[in-house]
Amino acid sequence: MISYVFVATLPQAKSSTELDFAYEKLCLALPKDAVLVHLDAVDAISLWRAAGTYIQNTEKVKSPGDRCCLLLCSRFLRLTPVDIDALEAECIARNTPVVAPSNQQTFSLPRPDYFTIRGLERYKGKLAREATFEVTADDAMSAVCAPILALSNEPEGMVMTCLPTTFTHDFGAYHAGDRADIIDLIPDNTRNVLDVGGGEGLFLRSLSLALGCQTHLCEVSPAICEVAKTQGNANYVWPGDFLEVSFDRSFDCITFLDVLEHVNAPDRYLQRAVDLLTPAGLIICSIPNVGHWSCVLDLIEGRWDYAPAGIHCATHVRFFTPHSIQSMFRDLGLEVIEWVEVKAPAPDTLDLSMLQRNFNVNQTSLDTYAIHAAVRPRK
Repeated sequence: MISYVFVATLPQAKSSTELDFAYEKLCLALPKDAVLVHLDAVDAISLWRAAGTYIQNTEKVKSPGDRCCLLLCSRFLRLTPVDIDALEAECIARNTPVVAPSNQQTFSLPRPDYFTIRGLERYKGKLAREATFEVTADDAMSAVCAPILALSNEPEGMVMTCLPTTFTHDFGAYHAGDRADIIDLIPDNTRNVLDVGGGEGLFLRSLSLALGCQTHLCEVSPAICEVAKTQGNANYVWPGDFLEVSFDRSFDCITFLDVLEHVNAPDRYLQRAVDLLTPAGLIICSIPNVGHWSCVLDLIEGRWDYAPAGIHCATHVRFFTPHSIQSMFRDLGLEVIEWVEVKAPAPDTLDLSMLQRNFNVNQTSLDTYAIHAAVRPRK
């Protein structure tokens, strides 16, 4: 049985509603009788060593028997009770550490092709055909189930069993994307940019390197603002709600990168942006498409599973298709300068021939994961 769950607490641990949601879901999946211990660690090796020290200090008078422990290198894993039971059973049967692969690893598994929780389940169904294989503790790992006695050993180079069907997703990098795919939409002569809801500001850091412009970050999370300041990712950081912050300047470009779906009144955010633009300024938006085939297929199966990130992010309060995005811009008097459909096509196995005989199936929308648009007030 799993007696302990050791969770790595990384330096400068982030906090946000989305990541809190991921951690709450993880806690619900953990064994109820296990002792939950948070340890300072940066990877699987350091977590293993810290857990070993903890066991040595607390288990002196106890007999480990067939007990085991679960080591989680991230607080933001999508790990189900079924996955944990399978790891535990394999660990006890083999009396060796067993690894759950994740999206953060480089093991030779089929390329991840999921966009939703249900899609993750379908992907794990494909992995059911994969046999277990051996890895070492030196590989990047997110979750390990190990016999308690094994923690007394040095982990580097230790051979472990990888169990593909327990594949888990790590949402820990949710705020850390550099969004380099957006830079081409921003004119070269842009002098200053305000990124609204830009997380740690990695996009602005990339943008500054590419264009040499002045960068401003507006972010509602105080903890994430502090990370952005500490790492120097933006020239200026404006903490708070974009609708309430008092800016003392205008901007050549204002970006909303996967932000408008998180707010109750996206039209108010866009209108505020218009008011803050310089005369030739642009607004850049990235908006996910709820008409993507992954969402449509989930609905056909009767599923809509909220997740910490992605199209079904738990903090999404508005949902868009390319048609509704265009309507929103038009109603606000915004002219579309550039329109980019980010493609993630449906697999060949998704046969829509029956639907196409009776409905006007929009294949373009089905294949579009998100819309990137550059807009400006209509002259």
